[in-house]
Amino acid sequence: MLDDPRPAPPEAWHSHSGGECLRRLDSRPGGLTPHEVEARQRRHGPNSLPAKPPAGWIALGLRQFLNPLALLLLAAAAVSLALGEFPDAGFILLVLVVNAVVGALQEGRAERGAAALGGLVRQEATVLRADRRQRLDAAELVPGDIVVLEGGDLVPADIRLLEAERLTLDESLLTGESLPVEKTADAILPAALALGERTTLLHAGSLVQRGRAVGVVVATGLRTEIGQIARALERVESKAPLVLRLERFTRLIGAAVVGAVAALAAFGLILGLPPAEIFFVAVALAVSAIPEGLPIAVTVALAVAARRMARRNVIVRTLPMVEGLGACTVIASDKTGTLTENALTVQCLWLPDGSSVEAGRDEPPEPAIRLATAGALCNDAALGPGPGLNGDRSGATGDAVDVALLLLASRWRTAPSPGPEGARCGAIPYEPANRMAAVFTRRTEGVHATVKGAVEAVLPMCRGESGPILAASRALAEDGHRVLAIAEGRVEAPGGPEVLRGLTPLGLVALADPLRPEAAA
Repeated sequence: MLDDPRPAPPEAWHSHSGGECLRRLDSRPGGLTPHEVEARQRRHGPNSLPAKPPAGWIALGLRQFLNPLALLLLAAAAVSLALGEFPDAGFILLVLVVNAVVGALQEGRAERGAAALGGLVRQEATVLRADRRQRLDAAELVPGDIVVLEGGDLVPADIRLLEAERLTLDESLLTGESLPVEKTADAILPAALALGERTTLLHAGSLVQRGRAVGVVVATGLRTEIGQIARALERVESKAPLVLRLERFTRLIGAAVVGAVAALAAFGLILGLPPAEIFFVAVALAVSAIPEGLPIAVTVALAVAARRMARRNVIVRTLPMVEGLGACTVIASDKTGTLTENALTVQCLWLPDGSSVEAGRDEPPEPAIRLATAGALCNDAALGPGPGLNGDRSGATGDAVDVALLLLASRWRTAPSPGPEGARCGAIPYEPANRMAAVFTRRTEGVHATVKGAVEAVLPMCRGESGPILAASRALAEDGHRVLAIAEGRVEAPGGPEVLRGLTPLGLVALADPLRPEAAA
């Protein structure tokens, strides 16, 4: 029997050391035994978000009758049949059937489109169990499992880090921030921290951009942060303005019909008409007063609007929600990945002569090519097998900034060629405290250093006037760009930041997460 999937507030795993988390989870660095895994799978269930199967066509059709106006029309059809008014009853039933078919077709497409979006947690994961490394379906993970992650992996569950090497993650799915997040295994953090500040935790659905990690699973399925979001969405119940107005309209019609029938009956009795005749006249009045054409008119209009929305990549789960969207005056939308492409991209280059070169230019000047080549050289990312001039980043792994610099070099065909001349002989990895990274290459004239990083970190390593560079950096940042400085020069030997002196600034790189083409300016 599974635990209640609605437990007390989740444990603040980031406020404990890695060893303490292992102890609380009754786990160990070598992983769980098969017997422990089996017992925990029975207790916690699969590591997946429960998804209701799409409703069948019959259920979708019957759902179209569950509104007050349709029920009122069904009552009218039943009365017409009882009175022998078969043409009226047939017309009303035909309207209701057409309305149900149109609504069911539209909602069925939407249900199946939404179901296709539900695979964020299910994937394979590298797990240590009984000191053996194995590749498993992520749905089999349980709390206490030891998971190994590398660049390009999707985090399969909520994980407390035990080891981390130069680890950065893309958490934009949960936080909306497109910039990579540095993670560490050693810190013990306050319990009351926002999700984006929990640097010792990895959350399901995040993407490892760079580095390597080993961690212990602390939450699976609905107990993960993404599971909490899924549970909150299941509890949301709301009605579109159109539904509310139709319900109010139905109540008004019902009240008006009952009032008119009562008045007619009273008037007939006063005139001394036979009760049977009064009854038939009252029923006929009631049936004729109900607008049987209204449901089909509303459904067709909403179905047309839903198809238009579908052409704009918007899934409308139920038809009345189309009108609900049209009634909005303010829409609060996540920016990253919704209005933007969630793909950090080089927008332009600023050169030391004061000129600016757009990244989309086909024939850049020599200083821009030199700057792009240096950005590709001081780089730990890798592109997929087929990146081309269109900026395709499928299969790319590594830090988002490094990927953007490689794509620029690929577009301009300036990527440094491998070989003895220019072979890497050392590196300074990026650290938040240094705000820069460097690589050392061996050239004919000696050891050469290429540096990229924050303007304030790189400029002190360079010779020459820094005022124009700082002014250009501020201007680009005010325009919403993330700005990197790149410099290069000869050094005595590979080493730490202290050997980086007297470099030549090559320029600035301005990056941004571009708007989607369909997003309104």
